[in-house]
Amino acid sequence: MAGVDEESQELIYNIVSQPGLAYEGASVSYKQGLRGLLAGEADTLAVREIQYLQMRSEHAVRNNGYAKAAYDRYCTNLDAITVTWKDAKGKSHKQMQAMWDEFADNPNLDGYGSLKTTQSIWNGSQFKTGAAYTRMHIRRDGNKNKVPLKLQPIPALLHDIGYMGKSHNEITKYGITFEDTKPVTYYFRKGLYEQAWLESNINYPQVAIPANELLHMFIRESPGQWIGIPFLSSVLLPLYEIDELTDATIAKQKAAQAIAWIIENTNPLAMTPTGSPVTAKDSSENNKVVFKAQGGSTQYLNKGEKIHFYQSTDIGANLPVLIRSELHKIAAALGIPYYQLTGDTDGLDFSSIRALAIELRTRIEYIHYFFTIPLGLLPLALYFKDLAKLYNPKVANAIPDFQLPRYRGIDELKDIQADVLMVQNGMGTLEEVLEKRNSSYDKVMADREKIKEIGLTSLLDPTGAAMKQANNTQANTNSSSN
Repeated sequence: MAGVDEESQELIYNIVSQPGLAYEGASVSYKQGLRGLLAGEADTLAVREIQYLQMRSEHAVRNNGYAKAAYDRYCTNLDAITVTWKDAKGKSHKQMQAMWDEFADNPNLDGYGSLKTTQSIWNGSQFKTGAAYTRMHIRRDGNKNKVPLKLQPIPALLHDIGYMGKSHNEITKYGITFEDTKPVTYYFRKGLYEQAWLESNINYPQVAIPANELLHMFIRESPGQWIGIPFLSSVLLPLYEIDELTDATIAKQKAAQAIAWIIENTNPLAMTPTGSPVTAKDSSENNKVVFKAQGGSTQYLNKGEKIHFYQSTDIGANLPVLIRSELHKIAAALGIPYYQLTGDTDGLDFSSIRALAIELRTRIEYIHYFFTIPLGLLPLALYFKDLAKLYNPKVANAIPDFQLPRYRGIDELKDIQADVLMVQNGMGTLEEVLEKRNSSYDKVMADREKIKEIGLTSLLDPTGAAMKQANNTQANTNSSSN
């Protein structure tokens, strides 16, 4: 290293070769100089600390209120995507839809929940560990479904990221074997062994899973990346610091409530302690006299004595501002609004909340369109279709369609009126409007047929007096003009 003496070179090498600098949330020495000065592939940097980050992230979700709130809001906001099947003409493919609905009602190998539940597990696992793994099994035993497909979500901590293979003839790194840069086999530990995370060079029992049987969902942030990073990685340190700051503040506030005094004695002949004498036993069971003073009592000083009072300062006015600023940073890094993380809507008006809702919806669509669908639901649907064709060749022309969760507006009436105007003036399609509300043309028509069958056709008459907005709107009874 040109221009640097040997002692400095050794110091730099020792610092940058230590784990704990690529993602400081996993480090206990993050305040060192030269932190973060590591170069390499994204996975090379991540694998140094990913297991520590995953465990700390899961611990934070279990024990930190803000991390738990962020986790709950993230999973709730993403909700679940509905999969519908259509034919080449865009109409509902009833045969394929029936088989898919049968699978979606009970898709998991252990019988837990529906496909919506599984999507929630995917979202939660990506939040806490950065990745979600699900194995697709073909199981006929005990499976009453026409298509014998079952899913097995795998804990991300079981992925043997430290495994680098046993043969020089294959490219295996980070627990994945590659061929022509594509994963062909993943390696998972059979259990969470006590020292597995500290001694990566020990061979633990493994299961090799072909990549075509595995759904691997994570957010890629760098070219060639295959190791997902927990969402809390960038804010673990602020979360730790807020906890420590809060504990220290509470301790300081308690101390501020107490008043201490010190008796100064300038007369060595008058050494009588202040307070009332009490007889007690020492460690040798000998009698001793202890003088105690209590708050609220009158203390009489001897000649030559002075009393000094001391009280600690309280927390001051800057702490709430600091914590609020840190929480704003944490919420922004996690992609959720600050008011969702904290429940604090102070200073937000209707327009601000509406703008935040639109921004949140954009984030939800980004996650679903870029990751949930292409990495999870689409491969699953195509795998399901390949199996379904073996039992019913007529479903070969079925095409999966993915409907995002319904968009919940701030003012539903205005949103509906805007949708109607948009369709009427050719600024959008009915299909787009219905998809935004997690519906479809087929669902609307089927619902209208049901309404006609039960004789409530007045609900379908937009000119009916009961449906006119003017007749449904009354003056505010709290108005000053009444």
